[in-house]
Parts: sequence; C-alpha cells; structure tokens
Amino acid sequence: MEANRIREVIVHYLSSISDRERKIILFGIPILLISLYLIVIILPILETKERYREKEELLIKKVEKLKPQVEELILLQEEIKPVLRKVKRGSELDVVSYVKTVARMVGLELKRIKLLPGTTENGIEVDTVSVSFKEQPLNKVSRLLFKLETSSYYFKTNTVKLSDYDENGLVSGKATLYFFRGEK
Repeated sequence: MEANRIREVIVHYLSSISDRERKIILFGIPILLISLYLIVIILPILETKERYREKEELLIKKVEKLKPQVEELILLQEEIKPVLRKVKRGSELDVVSYVKTVARMVGLELKRIKLLPGTTENGIEVDTVSVSFKEQPLNKVSRLLFKLETSSYYFKTNTVKLSDYDENGLVSGKATLYFFRGEK
C-alpha cells in the first residue's frame, strides 16, 4: 500500500515538471546512485586493498631481511648438534678416571687432577678440570689436550701455564679445561 502511494507521488511530480527537468532527473539520479556506490563501497574497498598490499610488501621486506639470519641460525644449529651430543654423552662420565686414562694413552704422567664443580645453565653443567704435570714432554701435554678436546665428550681448554722448560725438552705446569655435561 505504501509503495503505491510513493509511486503516485513520483509520477505526479514527474508529470508536473518540464521535459528538460525530467531528463536532468532521469540522468542525474543514476549518476548520483553510481557516484554514491563508488564513494561508499568501491573507494573504501580499493583503499583497504592498497593498505593490505603495502602491509604485504612490508612483511615481504621484513622476511627477506630476516632470511640471512634464519639461514645462519640453521647453520649454527647444525654445528651445535654434535656438541650437544657430546654434552649429553658426558652426563654420567667419571671425569677424573677418563682424564687419567687418556693421559696414560698418550704416555703422560700426571701429578694431580682436580675436578671443581661449576655452574649449571640451560641444563648444561660446566665443571673445571685442573691437570698438573711435572717434567713431561711438551708434545705429550699437547697431545693430551688435543685428545680430550676431540674426544666423544666435550672438553674445552681454558688455560695452559708452563714453567721449568729444561734442556731435555721437559716442562712442568698446569692446564685448566672446562668439561660440559648434561644435568644428571
């Protein structure tokens, strides 16, 4: 009922105006509706699309910037895997007995071996191993350190102090190593 009333009002209005005004209204209303459609619907969609494109480009740049760091992290992870295996393997090792055994293998007589418990961080315990030797060949001392560092456990030489290098090529001194093990 209401629609009929509106239609009647529109028809009455159109019949009361001139042809020129009627043409203006007939062309103007569609142009107005198309303009409103563009302004209200299409432009916001285009602006949103542009904002998303800019955000996408920014994210792509950030990802490209992070790519070398991610690749480096992957390489570091590959390098650290063998170290972590050594650390895990050493969790139950009797360090003093092991160092004595390796010293015997290289023919080095040790004066004293001392194990000092260290700190634990991120599930890895770092102990300090102090090895003293007296009048031993330098090459045997270096072989001991090399064998420990390249063993299936993770030893890292911290300091080596040598004294009394005599005419026979024998040295006395002390070596300090770090031993890394997984928590017991």
